[in-house]
This record gives sequence, C-alpha cells and structure tokens, in this order.
Amino acid sequence: MNTIVETKPGFVKIDMNIVRNIHKDSFKQAIVKSFVQLGASTNIKIIAEGIETKEELKTLIRLGVYAGQGYYFQDPRASFLIYQKALFPPFPDTISKLRITETTIPVITLLVP
Repeated sequence: MNTIVETKPGFVKIDMNIVRNIHKDSFKQAIVKSFVQLGASTNIKIIAEGIETKEELKTLIRLGVYAGQGYYFQDPRASFLIYQKALFPPFPDTISKLRITETTIPVITLLVP
C-alpha cells in the first residue's frame, strides 16, 4: 500500500492468485471490490491478470474491474519463447519449462453489459 500512496499509479494490477476461482470465493471478491472502489475514488484503473475462465471474467466484470488479461483471451505468444531461446542458448532446458509471456499481450477492457 505504501507504494500505491507514494507513486499514485494510473493502473493497479490484481495478481492472478486473487483472480483464480474468484467466482467461488467471496473473500477474494470483497478484496477486488475494495480495490475497484479505491480506484474509482482515486482515478486508478484496476486490471486483473491471469483470467482463465468465463466464470472468472463474468465475476470481474460484475465487480467493476476496468481491464484484464489472461489465457481466456489469448495464450502467451510462442514467438517470444523463440527469441528467449535464441538470446539465452546456455539455458534452453530451463527456459522451455518457464511460462514466458510477451509483454505486448493485449490488455482487454472489460465492459459491463
């Protein structure tokens, strides 16, 4: 919270550990709702990462999250992994086991229907 106070960001990303199965967990929903309310009063947009299911997406939209990203929208790009292997050839086994995502994976704006 100190970092938020000091930097006054325009965006805050909700970790995928909170997003995972949020539709089944009222405590997680309360946390995200609190962040959305904080964001509304401080002009901070809330982004959810790691959205993997339709149920998670629907819950996040209902809670008022501004945007989201994750496997539900698009898998990480294989081309980025190719670049990683080319740039770091001594570690191909380690890199191939990582879930590497390209930083340009689109953030999808979540619109309330």
